Amino acid sequence: MKNKLLIILIFLSVAIVSCTDDAVKPAVLPASTKTILLSADIQPVFTTNCVGCHSTGGIAPDLDTTLSYNALTTGNYISTSSPSSSILYQEIISGGGMNKHVTSPTPPIQASTFISNVLTWIQQGAKNN
Repeated sequence: MKNKLLIILIFLSVAIVSCTDDAVKPAVLPASTKTILLSADIQPVFTTNCVGCHSTGGIAPDLDTTLSYNALTTGNYISTSSPSSSILYQEIISGGGMNKHVTSPTPPIQASTFISNVLTWIQQGAKNN
């Protein structure tokens, strides 16, 4: 009887210890201490993954290299007072309307590094750098 009880206790202990909660991706990622540059950290991803649709005559905002900063800042896609509420950030973390337009997944647009870089860039003042 003691052996059965001991086995049950060991089994329950292992079961309890092995249980974990599924991690939920936070809506707001922590700010990076690295200075994020639009030209080096964000624009290359726009150019590779977004300009096909988000360019002159296409879907707003125009994310072409020479136009993206003005399109994002004058089009109210960025809120430096509430970075995580910025339309740009919200669209990127949710997939936004891109799900309607992109037929194959583009992993860099979902990469956590890119998402973090966009948020950090906005938190750092969304400079044209």
